Amino acid sequence: SETLEKRDTDLRELSRFHLEVINNIPSGLFTTNTDGLITLFNPAAERITGLGKEEVLGRPITDVFPFLTIPPPLGRIEGGIRTDNGSEIFVGMNISLNRDTSGKTAGFIGTFQDLTSIIRMEKEIKQKEKLAAIGELSASIAHELRNPLASIKSSFEMIREGHLNDETKNRLMEIALTEMDRLNSIVTDFLLYSNPKPPEFSRFDLSRLIKDIVMVAENLKDDIKISISLSEEPLFIKGDQQRIRQLLWNLTTNAVEAIDGAGSVSIGAKNKGSEVLISIKDTGRGIPEDVLPRIFYPFFSTREKGTGLGLAIAYRIVEEHNGNIEVNSRLGEGTEFIIRLPLSEERV
Repeated sequence: SETLEKRDTDLRELSRFHLEVINNIPSGLFTTNTDGLITLFNPAAERITGLGKEEVLGRPITDVFPFLTIPPPLGRIEGGIRTDNGSEIFVGMNISLNRDTSGKTAGFIGTFQDLTSIIRMEKEIKQKEKLAAIGELSASIAHELRNPLASIKSSFEMIREGHLNDETKNRLMEIALTEMDRLNSIVTDFLLYSNPKPPEFSRFDLSRLIKDIVMVAENLKDDIKISISLSEEPLFIKGDQQRIRQLLWNLTTNAVEAIDGAGSVSIGAKNKGSEVLISIKDTGRGIPEDVLPRIFYPFFSTREKGTGLGLAIAYRIVEEHNGNIEVNSRLGEGTEFIIRLPLSEERV
C-alpha cells in the first residue's frame, strides 16, 4: 500500500507539474478532440485571443481560428483572427497529433504566438525600403536625363549666338539630335522597366531567333567577329518571343560594346535536360569583381552612354520566363552570361 500511495503521489506531482507548465508558458496552447472541439485553452491563449476559456471550451476550433479546418492541418500555419474589440491579430501556429497511451489519435495539440507586432514591423521596413528605392530611382533618372539635356542646351545656345560657320552648326545639330535619341531611349527603357506588360507566351524556335539577332549584330562593329554554336535540332521554348529577342539583343550588344578594338563574341545554345542553356561570351575588358553584384540593378552602368537599364530589363525577362541568369567575368579576359530557360514540353 505504501508503494501504491507513493505512486499516486508521484502521479499527482507530475500532473501538477504539467499543469504549471501549461499555465505558465508564454505561447498559447489548446487541445481538441478528434471532432475539432476545444478541450483545453491555456492562460496565454486567453491573453492572445482575448477570449476566456469558458467561452471557447467545447466549441469548434474554427470558431476561434477561422483560417483552420476540421481536422486542422498538421505542421506550421499562419493566419489572422479578429478579437472582441474588433482588432485583427496575426498568429503563427504549430499543430500536431495528440495520442493516448495506446498510441491512438485522441485529438490535436496547437501552440501559437502573436506575430502582429512582427508583421507590422516587417511592413514598416518594406515601406521604408520602398520609399528609399523610389528616392534612389528618382535621383538616378534625374542624373540620366540631366546629361543629355545639358548637351542639347549647350548646342542650341552656341547656335543661337550666330558666330559659327555652317560646318560647326551642323556638328552641333548632330550632337543635339543624338542626345535627343538618347533621351528617348532612356524614357523608353524606363517605361518598359517600371510598367511591363504581361508576357504573351507562344511556342517558337530559339535557334532561328538567335540566327536573326546575330545577322543584325554583325553590323554593329566591323572589327568584332560574332560566332554561333547551336544544336542541330530546333530548340523550341514557350515564351514571349519579342521579350526573348530583347533579352538576347541587350546581352549581345553589351558584349560587343564591352570590347575595345578587335575581338570576338560567341553565342551558343543547346538542349540540357528540361532546359535550354544559352551562353553569350565576349573577349572584352571584363567586369571588376566589386561591380558584379550590382550589374542587374536599374540605372547602374559602367558605360558613359549607357542607360543602366539593359541588364535590369534582361534580368526581369528571365524571371518572367521562370529561368535563371548568371555571369562570370575576369578583368582583361572577358565576360560570359549564361541563361537557362525551360524547354517547351509540347512536341512537334
